[in-house]
Amino acid sequence: DSAAWGEQGRWGIESAVAEVNEKGGIGGKKIEVVYEDSQAIPRLAVTAATKLIDIDKVPAIIGDIVSATTLAMAPLVEQKEVVLVGISCSAPAISQAGKFVFRVWPSDNLEGAVAAKWARSKGFQKAAVLHIATDYGQGLAAVFKAGFEANGGKVVFAQAYSQDQTDFRPNLARIKSDSPDVVYLISYYKDAALVLRQAKEVGLKGQFLGATAVENDDLLKLAGNAADGLAYPTIVDFDADHPTKVQSAFISKFAQLHGKKPDWAATHAYDATAVIIQALEAGARSGEEIRAVIDKRRQFQGITGTI
Repeated sequence: DSAAWGEQGRWGIESAVAEVNEKGGIGGKKIEVVYEDSQAIPRLAVTAATKLIDIDKVPAIIGDIVSATTLAMAPLVEQKEVVLVGISCSAPAISQAGKFVFRVWPSDNLEGAVAAKWARSKGFQKAAVLHIATDYGQGLAAVFKAGFEANGGKVVFAQAYSQDQTDFRPNLARIKSDSPDVVYLISYYKDAALVLRQAKEVGLKGQFLGATAVENDDLLKLAGNAADGLAYPTIVDFDADHPTKVQSAFISKFAQLHGKKPDWAATHAYDATAVIIQALEAGARSGEEIRAVIDKRRQFQGITGTI
Protein backbone atom coordinates (compact mmCIF):
# COMPACT_ATOMS: atom_id res chain seq x y z
CA ASP A 1 0.00 0.00 0.00
CA SER A 2 2.99 2.30 0.41
CA ALA A 3 4.84 1.23 -2.74
CA ALA A 4 4.69 4.66 -4.39
CA TRP A 5 6.71 6.09 -1.49
CA GLY A 6 9.19 3.21 -1.62
CA GLU A 7 9.75 3.77 -5.33
CA GLN A 8 10.37 7.50 -4.88
CA GLY A 9 12.55 6.78 -1.86
CA ARG A 10 14.73 4.38 -3.84
CA TRP A 11 15.13 6.95 -6.60
CA GLY A 12 16.22 9.53 -4.01
CA ILE A 13 18.82 7.15 -2.59
CA GLU A 14 20.09 6.28 -6.08
CA SER A 15 20.44 9.98 -6.92
CA ALA A 16 22.60 10.68 -3.86
CA VAL A 17 24.81 7.64 -4.44
CA ALA A 18 25.21 8.34 -8.18
CA GLU A 19 26.52 11.85 -7.46
CA VAL A 20 29.32 10.42 -5.33
CA ASN A 21 30.13 7.41 -7.50
CA GLU A 22 30.30 9.54 -10.66
CA LYS A 23 33.15 11.42 -8.98
CA GLY A 24 35.01 8.20 -8.18
CA GLY A 25 33.36 7.27 -4.89
CA ILE A 26 34.95 7.72 -1.46
CA GLY A 27 38.64 6.95 -1.10
CA GLY A 28 38.57 5.38 -4.55
CA LYS A 29 35.76 2.99 -3.64
CA LYS A 30 32.22 3.14 -5.01
CA ILE A 31 29.26 3.13 -2.65
CA GLU A 32 27.02 0.09 -2.97
CA VAL A 33 23.42 0.05 -1.75
CA VAL A 34 21.56 -3.17 -0.94
CA TYR A 35 17.77 -2.87 -1.05
CA GLU A 36 15.18 -4.81 0.92
CA ASP A 37 11.39 -4.31 0.96
CA SER A 38 9.72 -3.86 4.33
CA GLN A 39 6.28 -3.51 2.70
CA ALA A 40 5.59 -1.11 5.60
CA ILE A 41 5.05 -4.17 7.83
CA PRO A 42 7.06 -4.25 11.12
CA ARG A 43 7.89 -7.97 11.19
CA LEU A 44 9.09 -7.88 7.57
CA ALA A 45 11.21 -4.82 8.37
CA VAL A 46 12.95 -6.72 11.17
CA THR A 47 13.61 -9.68 8.86
CA ALA A 48 15.00 -7.33 6.21
CA ALA A 49 17.22 -5.49 8.70
CA THR A 50 18.53 -8.78 10.10
CA LYS A 51 19.53 -9.87 6.60
CA LEU A 52 21.20 -6.54 5.84
CA ILE A 53 23.19 -6.64 9.08
CA ASP A 54 24.10 -10.33 9.38
CA ILE A 55 24.55 -11.27 5.71
CA ASP A 56 25.34 -8.03 3.88
CA LYS A 57 27.34 -6.64 6.84
CA VAL A 58 26.12 -3.06 6.35
CA PRO A 59 27.26 -0.38 8.82
CA ALA A 60 24.17 1.78 8.17
CA ILE A 61 20.56 1.39 7.04
CA ILE A 62 18.49 4.07 5.27
CA GLY A 63 14.85 3.97 6.31
CA ASP A 64 12.22 3.31 6.99
CA ILE A 65 9.70 5.70 5.49
CA VAL A 66 7.11 4.42 8.01
CA SER A 67 7.27 4.90 11.79
CA ALA A 68 6.06 1.46 12.90
CA THR A 69 8.73 -0.34 10.88
CA THR A 70 11.43 2.05 12.06
CA LEU A 71 10.54 1.46 15.71
CA ALA A 72 10.46 -2.30 15.09
CA MET A 73 14.04 -2.19 13.74
CA ALA A 74 15.38 0.12 16.45
CA PRO A 75 16.17 -2.51 19.13
CA LEU A 76 18.03 -4.61 16.54
CA VAL A 77 20.26 -1.79 15.28
CA GLU A 78 20.98 -0.77 18.86
CA GLN A 79 22.10 -4.30 19.70
CA LYS A 80 24.19 -4.64 16.53
CA GLU A 81 25.56 -1.07 16.63
CA VAL A 82 24.36 -0.26 13.12
CA VAL A 83 23.19 3.27 12.29
CA LEU A 84 19.58 3.70 11.18
CA VAL A 85 18.69 6.98 9.43
CA GLY A 86 14.94 7.28 8.99
CA ILE A 87 13.53 8.99 5.91
CA SER A 88 10.10 10.27 6.93
CA CYS A 89 9.23 8.28 10.03
CA SER A 90 7.63 10.83 12.32
CA ALA A 91 6.30 9.13 15.48
CA PRO A 92 7.44 11.07 18.58
CA ALA A 93 8.73 7.82 20.15
CA ILE A 94 11.53 7.63 17.56
CA SER A 95 13.32 10.47 19.35
CA GLN A 96 13.94 8.06 22.25
CA ALA A 97 14.43 4.91 20.16
CA GLY A 98 18.18 4.67 20.73
CA LYS A 99 21.56 6.29 20.15
CA PHE A 100 22.00 4.61 16.74
CA VAL A 101 18.58 5.80 15.50
CA PHE A 102 18.28 9.09 13.61
CA ARG A 103 15.86 10.71 11.15
CA VAL A 104 15.79 13.63 8.71
CA TRP A 105 12.10 14.40 9.27
CA PRO A 106 10.55 16.30 12.19
CA SER A 107 8.58 14.61 14.94
CA ASP A 108 4.78 14.54 14.79
CA ASN A 109 4.91 16.75 17.87
CA LEU A 110 5.32 19.53 15.28
CA GLU A 111 2.81 18.37 12.64
CA GLY A 112 0.06 17.51 15.15
CA ALA A 113 0.40 20.88 16.85
CA VAL A 114 0.29 22.75 13.52
CA ALA A 115 -2.78 20.79 12.36
CA ALA A 116 -4.62 21.50 15.61
CA LYS A 117 -3.74 25.19 15.51
CA TRP A 118 -4.90 25.46 11.87
CA ALA A 119 -8.22 23.75 12.64
CA ARG A 120 -8.95 26.11 15.52
CA SER A 121 -7.88 29.14 13.44
CA LYS A 122 -10.65 28.23 10.99
CA GLY A 123 -13.17 28.38 13.81
CA PHE A 124 -13.77 24.64 14.07
CA GLN A 125 -15.10 23.75 17.52
CA LYS A 126 -15.78 20.00 17.26
CA ALA A 127 -13.35 17.53 15.71
CA ALA A 128 -13.46 13.84 14.89
CA VAL A 129 -10.22 11.88 14.60
CA LEU A 130 -9.93 8.72 12.49
CA HIS A 131 -6.44 7.25 12.50
CA ILE A 132 -4.48 4.21 11.41
CA ALA A 133 -3.69 1.86 14.31
CA THR A 134 0.09 2.22 14.17
CA ASP A 135 2.71 4.11 16.18
CA TYR A 136 2.41 6.87 13.58
CA GLY A 137 -1.38 7.15 13.80
CA GLN A 138 -1.60 6.88 17.57
CA GLY A 139 1.19 9.37 18.20
CA LEU A 140 -0.18 12.00 15.82
CA ALA A 141 -3.75 11.56 17.11
CA ALA A 142 -2.62 12.18 20.69
CA VAL A 143 -0.69 15.33 19.76
CA PHE A 144 -3.61 16.72 17.71
CA LYS A 145 -6.16 16.03 20.46
CA ALA A 146 -4.02 17.72 23.08
CA GLY A 147 -3.43 20.76 20.87
CA PHE A 148 -7.01 21.10 19.68
CA GLU A 149 -8.48 20.90 23.17
CA ALA A 150 -5.80 23.14 24.69
CA ASN A 151 -6.98 25.81 22.24
CA GLY A 152 -10.61 25.50 23.29
CA GLY A 153 -11.88 22.85 20.87
CA LYS A 154 -13.39 19.47 21.65
CA VAL A 155 -12.59 16.09 20.09
CA VAL A 156 -16.01 14.40 20.01
CA PHE A 157 -14.89 11.17 18.34
CA ALA A 158 -11.58 9.31 18.07
CA GLN A 159 -11.14 5.85 16.63
CA ALA A 160 -8.35 3.71 15.19
CA TYR A 161 -8.63 1.40 12.18
CA SER A 162 -6.47 -1.55 11.12
CA GLN A 163 -3.85 -1.14 8.40
CA ASP A 164 -5.68 -3.56 6.08
CA GLN A 165 -9.18 -2.10 6.58
CA THR A 166 -11.07 -1.22 3.39
CA ASP A 167 -14.64 -0.58 4.59
CA PHE A 168 -14.86 2.64 6.60
CA ARG A 169 -18.62 3.16 6.31
CA PRO A 170 -19.38 2.14 9.94
CA ASN A 171 -16.73 4.57 11.23
CA LEU A 172 -17.98 7.34 8.97
CA ALA A 173 -21.65 6.77 9.91
CA ARG A 174 -20.70 7.17 13.57
CA ILE A 175 -18.71 10.32 12.81
CA LYS A 176 -21.68 11.72 10.89
CA SER A 177 -23.94 11.21 13.92
CA ASP A 178 -21.55 13.29 16.05
CA SER A 179 -21.72 16.23 13.59
CA PRO A 180 -18.09 17.40 13.85
CA ASP A 181 -16.92 20.61 12.13
CA VAL A 182 -13.72 18.93 10.95
CA VAL A 183 -12.56 15.33 10.49
CA TYR A 184 -8.84 14.79 11.08
CA LEU A 185 -7.79 11.76 9.02
CA ILE A 186 -4.40 10.26 9.90
CA SER A 187 -3.76 7.79 7.11
CA TYR A 188 -1.67 6.87 4.09
CA TYR A 189 -2.74 7.90 0.59
CA LYS A 190 -4.50 4.65 -0.35
CA ASP A 191 -6.74 4.41 2.72
CA ALA A 192 -7.33 8.17 2.58
CA ALA A 193 -8.79 7.76 -0.91
CA LEU A 194 -11.15 5.03 0.34
CA VAL A 195 -12.26 7.11 3.33
CA LEU A 196 -12.96 10.17 1.18
CA ARG A 197 -14.93 8.22 -1.39
CA GLN A 198 -16.97 6.39 1.25
CA ALA A 199 -17.58 9.63 3.17
CA LYS A 200 -19.23 10.96 0.03
CA GLU A 201 -21.34 7.79 -0.20
CA VAL A 202 -22.67 8.11 3.37
CA GLY A 203 -23.30 11.83 2.99
CA LEU A 204 -20.65 13.01 5.43
CA LYS A 205 -19.87 16.58 4.48
CA GLY A 206 -17.64 19.20 6.01
CA GLN A 207 -13.92 19.79 6.22
CA PHE A 208 -11.48 16.88 6.02
CA LEU A 209 -8.00 17.56 7.35
CA GLY A 210 -5.32 15.05 6.41
CA ALA A 211 -1.79 14.24 7.54
CA THR A 212 1.31 14.78 5.41
CA ALA A 213 1.27 11.07 4.46
CA VAL A 214 -1.69 11.60 2.08
CA GLU A 215 0.63 13.55 -0.24
CA ASN A 216 0.89 11.45 -3.41
CA ASP A 217 -0.37 11.68 -7.00
CA ASP A 218 -2.11 8.32 -6.49
CA LEU A 219 -4.43 9.92 -3.92
CA LEU A 220 -6.06 12.01 -6.64
CA LYS A 221 -6.21 9.06 -9.04
CA LEU A 222 -7.91 6.87 -6.44
CA ALA A 223 -10.16 9.45 -4.78
CA GLY A 224 -11.18 11.54 -7.77
CA ASN A 225 -13.39 14.51 -6.88
CA ALA A 226 -14.00 13.04 -3.42
CA ALA A 227 -10.68 14.66 -2.54
CA ASP A 228 -12.02 18.14 -3.32
CA GLY A 229 -11.50 20.40 -0.32
CA LEU A 230 -9.09 18.13 1.54
CA ALA A 231 -6.48 20.19 3.41
CA TYR A 232 -3.21 18.90 4.84
CA PRO A 233 0.16 20.24 6.01
CA THR A 234 3.44 19.28 4.42
CA ILE A 235 7.13 19.93 4.98
CA VAL A 236 7.98 23.16 3.15
CA ASP A 237 11.77 22.86 2.97
CA PHE A 238 11.51 21.71 -0.66
CA ASP A 239 9.03 23.14 -3.13
CA ALA A 240 9.46 21.65 -6.62
CA ASP A 241 7.59 24.62 -8.11
CA HIS A 242 9.87 27.19 -6.43
CA PRO A 243 13.29 25.53 -6.11
CA THR A 244 16.68 26.95 -5.24
CA LYS A 245 19.42 26.73 -7.88
CA VAL A 246 20.79 23.50 -6.39
CA GLN A 247 17.31 22.01 -6.08
CA SER A 248 16.49 23.00 -9.66
CA ALA A 249 19.46 21.00 -10.98
CA PHE A 250 18.43 18.03 -8.83
CA ILE A 251 14.82 18.18 -10.06
CA SER A 252 15.91 18.37 -13.69
CA LYS A 253 18.20 15.36 -13.44
CA PHE A 254 15.64 13.40 -11.39
CA ALA A 255 12.90 14.05 -13.95
CA GLN A 256 15.17 12.96 -16.81
CA LEU A 257 15.87 9.65 -15.08
CA HIS A 258 12.42 8.85 -13.70
CA GLY A 259 9.91 10.89 -15.70
CA LYS A 260 8.53 12.48 -12.52
CA LYS A 261 9.32 15.29 -10.14
CA PRO A 262 10.76 14.18 -6.79
CA ASP A 263 8.28 14.11 -3.93
CA TRP A 264 8.93 14.33 -0.17
CA ALA A 265 9.87 10.64 -0.03
CA ALA A 266 12.55 11.11 -2.70
CA THR A 267 14.02 14.30 -1.25
CA HIS A 268 14.19 13.00 2.31
CA ALA A 269 15.57 9.63 1.16
CA TYR A 270 18.25 11.63 -0.64
CA ASP A 271 18.96 13.53 2.57
CA ALA A 272 19.06 10.40 4.75
CA THR A 273 21.63 9.01 2.31
CA ALA A 274 23.54 12.30 2.31
CA VAL A 275 23.97 12.15 6.09
CA ILE A 276 25.59 8.71 5.80
CA ILE A 277 27.71 9.73 2.80
CA GLN A 278 29.04 12.80 4.60
CA ALA A 279 29.95 10.62 7.59
CA LEU A 280 31.80 8.25 5.25
CA GLU A 281 33.60 11.20 3.66
CA ALA A 282 34.73 12.19 7.16
CA GLY A 283 36.45 8.81 7.47
CA ALA A 284 33.79 6.81 9.32
CA ARG A 285 33.37 3.18 8.27
CA SER A 286 31.78 1.17 11.09
CA GLY A 287 28.36 1.78 12.57
CA GLU A 288 29.92 3.18 15.74
CA GLU A 289 32.14 5.54 13.74
CA ILE A 290 29.22 6.78 11.63
CA ARG A 291 27.14 7.34 14.78
CA ALA A 292 30.00 9.26 16.38
CA VAL A 293 30.37 11.58 13.35
CA ILE A 294 26.63 12.31 13.27
CA ASP A 295 26.55 13.04 17.00
CA LYS A 296 29.61 15.27 16.81
CA ARG A 297 28.68 17.27 13.69
CA ARG A 298 24.96 17.64 14.38
CA GLN A 299 24.48 19.49 11.07
CA PHE A 300 24.49 18.23 7.48
CA GLN A 301 23.62 19.68 4.08
CA GLY A 302 20.93 17.96 2.05
CA ILE A 303 18.76 18.73 -0.95
CA THR A 304 16.08 20.10 1.39
CA GLY A 305 18.57 22.42 3.06
CA THR A 306 20.34 22.23 6.39
CA ILE A 307 19.56 19.14 8.47
